[in-house]
Amino acid sequence: MKPFDDGRTGSTSTVLIAPHRLSTVVGAIYDCAIDPERWRETLRELCVDLRCMFSNIILFDPGHSKVRFLKAWNYDVDLILQNKGYLEDLMLLGQQLQFGRAAHR
Repeated sequence: MKPFDDGRTGSTSTVLIAPHRLSTVVGAIYDCAIDPERWRETLRELCVDLRCMFSNIILFDPGHSKVRFLKAWNYDVDLILQNKGYLEDLMLLGQQLQFGRAAHR
């Protein structure tokens, strides 16, 4: 394995998130299945632990080219929905997922 500049080796020597925090965040994600209003706080926790500036979770319906669910942390959801390029990217992703699903049938 290629050594790091400071002498460490291997890909497991860099920890992105402490194991106890990972467990807490995974639990928070499961809680969101019960109460979807928890998503914003859970996304904030993810950003803190992963050192992100913003985050979102999107449920996109490619059959109807429609966003069915969107929760975001640290930016304006209305601006995202108004950004045609962003939504077009989502639609393209949805089409690719549909194609991939059809290929595996």
